[in-house]
Amino acid sequence: MKKSILIVLCCITLSITNVVASQFDPILDKLVEKGILTTTDSQEVRNEANTILTKEVKENETVINNAVKKALPKVTVSGYTQFYYSADPTLDGLEPFGVKRARVAFNCKLNDWATFKMQPDFAGIASPTGTITISGKTVVTSVPTVAFKEVWADITPIKDLVTLRIGQYHQPFGFELPYSSSRKKVFDTPQYMSKVITSDYDYGIQWWGNLPRDGLKDFLQWKLAILNGTTTGTETNGKKDFAVKLSTKPVKEVELSLSCYERYIDSENKYETSYNLYSKIEDDSLLPGLFFTLEYVGGKDSTAKKEIMDLILTLECKPFSFISSDLSFIAPVIRLERWDPDMWKGKDEIHYYTVGCNFYFDKSVRLLIDYLVKDDNIPDNNRFNAMLQLNY
Repeated sequence: MKKSILIVLCCITLSITNVVASQFDPILDKLVEKGILTTTDSQEVRNEANTILTKEVKENETVINNAVKKALPKVTVSGYTQFYYSADPTLDGLEPFGVKRARVAFNCKLNDWATFKMQPDFAGIASPTGTITISGKTVVTSVPTVAFKEVWADITPIKDLVTLRIGQYHQPFGFELPYSSSRKKVFDTPQYMSKVITSDYDYGIQWWGNLPRDGLKDFLQWKLAILNGTTTGTETNGKKDFAVKLSTKPVKEVELSLSCYERYIDSENKYETSYNLYSKIEDDSLLPGLFFTLEYVGGKDSTAKKEIMDLILTLECKPFSFISSDLSFIAPVIRLERWDPDMWKGKDEIHYYTVGCNFYFDKSVRLLIDYLVKDDNIPDNNRFNAMLQLNY
């Protein structure tokens, strides 16, 4: 009898992927009727068949689900929002509260060689709607707009060596310019970001890559870009701008870079070049949470009429972790900037001193408090900033 049960089970097993278990019932009933199987034996066969079927279905579901996941584009969503309070005398007490950034990034990996990204900012530059008078002051009214920051597609025909980025992206110049706003250590940006390179983003095509061998990937990375070069996403003078950035990591904790930006100045009818050098160190072995950058910018300003110089030093660490690991979320930060808006004019450089502290409560919440002192001999021109950042 056991042999008969085994024969039946083998037959069922061979056909289980094509026949539903309930279709075995008439066959088993017939075998019981002929005396080949007892009622108990037939029930054992049914139970065993159901076990095999359930296992087979689960395995097939896993295979199908994995195939579907692999076939469909993988979309990831991330972003951050920055709420701030700024006590700035130059604003004359108007609107100290605001939202600095409200960005959501959508990344879609289409296949092994194509990726798409779109990042709108819901705290884009407000669009003016008119003016009103409050307590004798004329105030410009505005409504918030949505500004698209990064909108690009990456195409990689040759892994490591060639990736083409087409669309609107960070202009590859310097350190602070392409460094993510969500990771900046102090509230205010360096002067060159508004007076030399007038826009963070622009439309164009970029070739970036690195040396292909495993031991050389960090030794040299490059970015070469052709951009519209006027204002974000527009072309008004028929000329293109060019940017080149070369960077290296001789060791994991140290990064060095050289970049040049050649811009066509419509009003001057000529090309002018700005250049940037920076070094960056991130290392926990020297100091807990050590973050150090030294950046130098030279060349022409955005009007091509003045020779400028900008020198920025930023230092952040977590010294209180020496006292207790519970205090490792506290990170004091300082920034020193020396800005010379016209090197040939004489002693008109301006020094900016920023002291502050970042509180990294967890990976989702950061609180920044800093104070900016500007030594341009203008009284009451210092600035206090507080910013709450939420990452998601």
